[in-house]
Amino acid sequence: MDMQKVDSARSLIAGVMHWAVTTGGFNSETVQDVMPGAVERRFGNELPASPVEWLTDNGSCYRANETRQFARMLGLESKNTAVRSPESNRIAESFVKTIKRDYIVFMPKPDPVHDSV
Repeated sequence: MDMQKVDSARSLIAGVMHWAVTTGGFNSETVQDVMPGAVERRFGNELPASPVEWLTDNGSCYRANETRQFARMLGLESKNTAVRSPESNRIAESFVKTIKRDYIVFMPKPDPVHDSV
């Protein structure tokens, strides 16, 4: 096994993860807003020297042509999990559960009664 590839893969997994929280739904624009932050977090101000796989589920916001084109501009190669893939979906759902448990519960929430215009 090539340990350099393994170490590289670990750093990509740890360094390219980025997320956003919204009270509405995600669309391709929301996804495109998050992507530069993930790339910058991992690679700094330089784009990756070779394409980096960007793995997402099969949501329409990730499959949108605009999102895939934007990903290519950032040096990302869009990949989707297999449809009806319980193993990869379990990993993603576990991440979402962790974010909700550890972060979202502590974030300020809009108060429609007091925050109205």
